[in-house]
Amino acid sequence: MKMSKTVKKLSAKVEKVMNQLDDLLKLEFPTYKGITHSVKFDLFPGSLFIECKFESVNNEFSTAIKPLETQYQKKLQKLLIKQGIVLKVPSQNLAFICEQE
Repeated sequence: MKMSKTVKKLSAKVEKVMNQLDDLLKLEFPTYKGITHSVKFDLFPGSLFIECKFESVNNEFSTAIKPLETQYQKKLQKLLIKQGIVLKVPSQNLAFICEQE
């Protein structure tokens, strides 16, 4: 199915914000592994869900990283607002995930 011009523009804005978040997370967390997202543009922006993945090292995730999740939800909201996208409840759009190896 071909993407409409509107969906292409929204997708580009989401990708830009994802790259900005990725850069911030790389700088702040040595155990950061990557970022992924899912979205249904017919339900956008409520359907946008971003996962920030981390390695668990000496229980660092639950003590030092997970508490900062709210801070990054607010950063996501601010970055999206700069792109003209408003999230109603940013806590439902971003989560920190610990990957066990």
